Amino acid sequence: MYYPLILITLITMYLEEIIDLLEKNISPKCYMPRKNIYGLHYGNSKSIKNIRKVMFTVDLTIEAIYYALKNKFNLIISYYGLIKDQIFNFNSQLIKKLSLLTKFPILIFVLNWPFVAAEGGVCDTIVDLLYLDVTKTFNSSNNQMDSIPIGRICTPRVYGRKNNTLKLVDLVKRVKSLCSILKLHLLFYTHNCFQYLICFILFRFK
Repeated sequence: MYYPLILITLITMYLEEIIDLLEKNISPKCYMPRKNIYGLHYGNSKSIKNIRKVMFTVDLTIEAIYYALKNKFNLIISYYGLIKDQIFNFNSQLIKKLSLLTKFPILIFVLNWPFVAAEGGVCDTIVDLLYLDVTKTFNSSNNQMDSIPIGRICTPRVYGRKNNTLKLVDLVKRVKSLCSILKLHLLFYTHNCFQYLICFILFRFK
């Protein structure tokens, strides 16, 4: 699977300014609902204080790390960290990644779940992509009882024929068409009293 990379050249910014922007706006630290990999994930922040080149990536693949090192990026901002789960056995891929990272001073910042919940993040991007209108946010609470907008409750914009009711099958077709879906799963929950249908759409991009 290939992950998109976004490359940015900055007119030198201080690392603390970038981290402050990430933790307050792009991937709010207060939205982290549980202990997980988040924030400055790798590197010595004391030795790299001025940032000139930044690379955004979904995953820290060996190819992504190699590209960043080859082109002398100071900072990688990734959705996922170097590991996603507990390590139970020898992980040769992780060893290769760490070996690469020792060759050039670089920093890694992990966005993780807060980037999904943040305003303008993954949830809002998918909502816009699927032509949906947000009626309100679906909130949960973290250990500090802060309200976290973990989802969006939406109504569909019906395009095509006027007054045409959008059925579930139409929504599925819309998802597959606009998101270039490789695999899609639907999970349903119904409430008999109110006949509400909650549909969770899980998919991965090509």
